[in-house]
Amino acid sequence: MMTATKPISSAGGVEVLGIDLSAPPKDAGELVELFDQHGLLLFREQPMTKAVLLAASRMFGEPLVHLLGHNNDREVPEVAVVSTRGRDGDIEAKDPDELVGRIEWHTDQAYTPSPNRATMMWAVELPPEGGETGFVDREKVYEAMPASLRDRIDGLHVVQSWRKAQAEIAKNPNYATDEGAKMLQLDRFPDLSYELVQRHPVTGRKVVHAPPMWSSAIVELPGDEGTALLDEVMAFSLQPHFVYWHRYRPNDVVLWDNWRFMHAASGTKGRYRRLMYRTVLKGGAVMGVPLDPAESEAAEKRYRAAMQSARAEAV
Repeated sequence: MMTATKPISSAGGVEVLGIDLSAPPKDAGELVELFDQHGLLLFREQPMTKAVLLAASRMFGEPLVHLLGHNNDREVPEVAVVSTRGRDGDIEAKDPDELVGRIEWHTDQAYTPSPNRATMMWAVELPPEGGETGFVDREKVYEAMPASLRDRIDGLHVVQSWRKAQAEIAKNPNYATDEGAKMLQLDRFPDLSYELVQRHPVTGRKVVHAPPMWSSAIVELPGDEGTALLDEVMAFSLQPHFVYWHRYRPNDVVLWDNWRFMHAASGTKGRYRRLMYRTVLKGGAVMGVPLDPAESEAAEKRYRAAMQSARAEAV
């Protein structure tokens, strides 16, 4: 089998042509190779169901029941419901012009020691405007980084903080229910130390790990110096030529490597309904180490104080 592809953006990713995920090839090896090579695969016009999504995911790994649980499908728990109306479709935005469903740049489950390997998303119902998913290839970011910046970050560790992301996470409609609100406990996940430059467990290639949603400080550089360096890495990573915003069509299926790409959700107006179904695939590689609680709290306080100071100076 020689699977045809075409690039979907200059920032990375390919569209896979001529593949029907409801009748996948018996030997998925070539698709897995494409995934390992490109890290972001797009399949258009797929005849999908939740069962097909789950089966297609298994070509690339082991689907997991998401550990948060509040938006897992009630019939197929390995499938998560990603919707501006919440899992059961019963949440309405207070303001029809309010931006809902926006999520900051992040990697999935970086608040755990072993983040998931990949995410597969199926576009079911789309708004007439907004609703895009943004992608950044962190391997390309590292390759393009000047040697002087690489040398400064090599060997450093970034704090991944569930607490830092609470205000952002709480904007997600799926957390508007009582069940979802329980997921927002600040002590649910301890702060973790992740390598700022990681080697991909499968490909061995280096990626920059500083997703803005989770990253709160640099362990070895407390205070303003670390904050400034972390901000510099984030700003470098989010230059426009590294960013691809995917505008979905109905029955698009997108698969991305969570160990390589970070992603974001643009959000859409509250008057619109956006419905996606998603699976996450087991990782297994240990990337994060819990920090000492006192050290972690101190790093978090330093970061917040520095951010408050920077915002005050900008006014």
